Amino acid sequence: MSGDTTDPVPGDEVFVYWLGEGWFTATINSLQSSRGSCIIEWTDGEWSPEKANLSDIFLNKVPDANAIAVGSEVLFKQGLYYCGENEAGQLCEDSGRDLSEAQKQVLRDRRQVSDRWHLGVVTEVVGDRKAEPVYKGRHVGKDHPQVSKDGYVGYSATFTDLSIADLRIALRERTPPPPSAPPAPAPALPCGSPDPHSSSPPPPAAPSSITAPLPPSTLHYSSVSSPLTAPKTGDRVFVAWLGYGWFTATIERFVPGDSNLCMVRWTDGNWSPEQASYKNLIVDRLPDPETLTVGSRVLFSQGQYYCGSNDLPGLPSDGSGRGMSDARKSLLLSQRKVSVRWHVGQITCAVKSEDDEGMVYSVRHVDSSDPGFQTDDFMGYCPAVHGIKLSDLRDSCLMKDYIKQLPGGDVSVEATVSVTRTPSKALAKGTACFVYWLGHGWFKATVTQGLSGGGVYMVKWVDGSWCAEQASRDNVIPDTQPPQPGTLGPGQRILFRQGLYYCGANHEGTLCESSGRDLSDEGKRRLAARRQISERWHLGHVTRVSRGEGGEEVVSGHHVAPDDPQSSDTGFLGYSQEFQDFPLRDVRVFFPEEVSCKVTVSGSPGRSLGQRIVDSISSFFRKFKCEPADDC
Repeated sequence: MSGDTTDPVPGDEVFVYWLGEGWFTATINSLQSSRGSCIIEWTDGEWSPEKANLSDIFLNKVPDANAIAVGSEVLFKQGLYYCGENEAGQLCEDSGRDLSEAQKQVLRDRRQVSDRWHLGVVTEVVGDRKAEPVYKGRHVGKDHPQVSKDGYVGYSATFTDLSIADLRIALRERTPPPPSAPPAPAPALPCGSPDPHSSSPPPPAAPSSITAPLPPSTLHYSSVSSPLTAPKTGDRVFVAWLGYGWFTATIERFVPGDSNLCMVRWTDGNWSPEQASYKNLIVDRLPDPETLTVGSRVLFSQGQYYCGSNDLPGLPSDGSGRGMSDARKSLLLSQRKVSVRWHVGQITCAVKSEDDEGMVYSVRHVDSSDPGFQTDDFMGYCPAVHGIKLSDLRDSCLMKDYIKQLPGGDVSVEATVSVTRTPSKALAKGTACFVYWLGHGWFKATVTQGLSGGGVYMVKWVDGSWCAEQASRDNVIPDTQPPQPGTLGPGQRILFRQGLYYCGANHEGTLCESSGRDLSDEGKRRLAARRQISERWHLGHVTRVSRGEGGEEVVSGHHVAPDDPQSSDTGFLGYSQEFQDFPLRDVRVFFPEEVSCKVTVSGSPGRSLGQRIVDSISSFFRKFKCEPADDC
């Protein structure tokens, strides 16, 4: 009775767990089963496709009654979720508390209202063989990794008298099948022969051509022998994204303290910068025609990628524009939300062009077992294409593979940072601290009891007369003094103030919205007198350290990514993705562990890459206030 054994497939309607808010309906766009994940599209609103772990998915189908018993984990309805603006033009409270009936209807018409489902445990099954079973239960505990928020209108700790049609169950984990032998590589096609899987016409036959069997699963790049300058800030590169393909981006900055990470900004749309592995970047440049031959790996364009929802019913959006009208495509183009999709392939044929101005090539995708493979589940996918000019190809050499093949040894550059993390010293009773609470943020508390055998503290919040609570060691850090000038740098994780948190009743006698949006000034004063207001702190990264108008040191930065296990709630009045020019008194250094590290650098990669590694290592030591080992 542990779950549903049905295999999910593209097109299935599912429930997906989202950022602690609950479980919401979506449709599976494509599966990435080898990675235990899939790409989903929400059924409410016009959101972009997202990646979801299969462990966070329930199939939207009525389960078999034999699959549910006392103790089973199930999903059950828990009201509605509203995502949109209220009459005041502000983001509404997600349970619709501050919405009029007219505004609720507006959001329904926009598909910005959805059922909210929560995870619970069955505690009682009532009924016999002659009657339909009726189920009673409660929410999972607050320490469950998939617990949902409880601070909203309509929340109920228990559920009663639900039928089997009101419940859903999780996908059951399966033992993966034994690996099968990899398929033999397909033979290379003679020039001019059509690919049986391709709708593209073959290139015209030519008297001068190159054909040869493709090497099996080799990394044969076209430009390894030609010079490659290490990418730097401002350079254009290709970055793989969620299995959809390779897309162009610009390096914005490198992450200090980690020589393997950088921040990139996509060239299509005004998206926020994203983190990327430096070694998994591909420099945007043409292949070397002198070394481009049959078997060479290249990037080739594979249509366009549209980031937006479709507008034709019954046709899911897969990024290829399926289900989009020409008007919507034009709109996305004007919004810079359309980009070229590039995939990794191998040259199968090279012939001289008819105009004798270079060669034209036939390329086919690498197979699904290749590390460079991207999705083939979209409209317009073509296993092989013919007649491609050099200008329509790009070098596909990953930085990590280029580095390995530089002169001077098997690995000419190896920068290894060995980090040993040990938990911080146990906090004593009475220690002031910050505690991470249910995804809402970090709040000030005091340790009332030291570590237990299970690695938890007992803490008491500084706001209000709440009972002492348990808090995991990983979610508790001491409230130290503000950092000293000169000790912060870009890339460092810190806590920063993010407004106030109100916990009490509003004028209607219901629990107020946590940022005080539905409270009058008098109501706020009343909660302040009761000590039911506290500072809300969030976790973020420093991006800049500068001087304020008075000469004092100030810091700027942004929140950690939403998928960070200690990220904070974004749906409240006053939320800001970035913070600017905060004085040091409004931040705290966030590193709840002691670190020892040893760095070893060998080889001679050339000044550009070598200097960057040295700079990153130096920054690493500054960040964690440690010294290089004697033999470094």
